[in-house]
Amino acid sequence: MREKSHPAVNKRDILFCILITAATVLFILNFRIVKVSGSSMEPTLADGQLLFTTTHTSHLQQNDIVIFRYEDKQCVKRVIAVGGDTVTLKNNQVYVNRIAYSNYEYDGEDQEYTIAPDEIFVLGDNTKVSLDSRMFGPVKTDQLLFKRISFGKAV
Repeated sequence: MREKSHPAVNKRDILFCILITAATVLFILNFRIVKVSGSSMEPTLADGQLLFTTTHTSHLQQNDIVIFRYEDKQCVKRVIAVGGDTVTLKNNQVYVNRIAYSNYEYDGEDQEYTIAPDEIFVLGDNTKVSLDSRMFGPVKTDQLLFKRISFGKAV
């Protein structure tokens, strides 16, 4: 009886498998898909929407959308101020470096924050329902989990 011959594995197939494995590991270490929960970022982000995010949260700028941990929950909010900025909450308005953010409202006592280098100030786009820095102050950057990756036109 004759033995069945098996085709030899060539170097190209091995290299292809190594490359696919490396790409998968890099993706898992650097990116996540995050599901939005709640309406605090409407109309920009809807409840249940999936976001493509990165685990690299350094070099944040105003308008970046971040995911961070607050009281054992993942929160999705927009960065409106970074280290060195001054946020003033007064007269039902939010000001960053003395410039009014007309899309954001504030209904509380006057407050002012100078954002430290290891902090950010975040707001939900739906200010009427959002629990954000207006209530709990700046977020420490070590609380950050992910940053949204935007494709195309920035929001």
